[in-house]
Amino acid sequence: GMGGGETGIRTLGGLAPTTVFETAPFDHSGTSPPKGHEHADSPARVEAQQVFLDQSAPKAALALATDVAAIRLCAKTCILRGPMRASLQLLASCLAFLTCALAAQADERTNQLLDRLGMSEMVEIMRQEGVSYAEQLAEDMLPGGSTATWRTNVNRIYDREAMKLLVQGGFAKALSGTDISAAEDFFDADLGARIVELEVSARRAMLDEDIEEAAKERAGQLETSAAKTFAQVEQLIEQGDMLEANVVSALNSNILFYRGLVDGGAYELSDAEIVSDVWSQEEEMRKETRDWLFGFFLMAYDPLAGEDLERFIAFSATEAGQTLTRAIFAAYDGMYTDISYALGLAVAQEMRAEDI
Repeated sequence: GMGGGETGIRTLGGLAPTTVFETAPFDHSGTSPPKGHEHADSPARVEAQQVFLDQSAPKAALALATDVAAIRLCAKTCILRGPMRASLQLLASCLAFLTCALAAQADERTNQLLDRLGMSEMVEIMRQEGVSYAEQLAEDMLPGGSTATWRTNVNRIYDREAMKLLVQGGFAKALSGTDISAAEDFFDADLGARIVELEVSARRAMLDEDIEEAAKERAGQLETSAAKTFAQVEQLIEQGDMLEANVVSALNSNILFYRGLVDGGAYELSDAEIVSDVWSQEEEMRKETRDWLFGFFLMAYDPLAGEDLERFIAFSATEAGQTLTRAIFAAYDGMYTDISYALGLAVAQEMRAEDI
């Protein structure tokens, strides 16, 4: 399949970069970089195939299928229908409106909590990942490669202030009416601040592909030797449902990327074809996401004393910790899906310009 969406691994700090790319269960530092496009079939091949959703597929696939209508409705709010196809300029205007609306929902207290969670640093890292990913996307999908127009559009899509506003608004909305004092207390304390520092540092280090591969290799070794730290990280990932959440997020981001391509006039694909092709990537995405999550967390928490990691695991299992994890996923997932759709439109715009 053609996986070009903006995806990521999400934990509190662990959003793994895939689709396109969302580290720790609380600060989102663990978002993995964008992936999934490298071994994709061409859109033409996908279009030519007669594809159907496997009704025996796991619930995540069925959720994707039932969500298509909602996704398409969301997309329609940002594009023109009829003879005039969607334009990136119109989408930019819609995204600007959306960020303003979400910013109005954000409040000082939730913004301060995001600051404690290293949001500004994480968004900048995600922006670097995204710009780099977009360059590879251009080389893979655009006959003319990365043009000046493409780079301008990419910088517009990955505007750091807009990304921050989307995260802030989505985070505040997810926590509306929720008591966040326990989360504030944990991340105000030395241990919470240390965890965020370690996650951001690890996430930044994993921008280097050699370091990322070394981290994943070490994680495999720790799993083979049944190391205690591996079991601790496994508990953290499982209780936060991080693997499943990141995989579904990546698949949804790829759906939105396809929708951008279709709405931008590059391809003719039905919703059923899009869902079927995206779901075909699930197994590979799940493996990549699992490898990345364990590599990231084990590298990030290596300097922590065993008892400190146990304290963090205990907090993440509380109602306050679970609520925070869900809010972080919701905030970053909203940003990633918007970016994925915009990338699809941008690719379509470039393709159509080159055809003229």
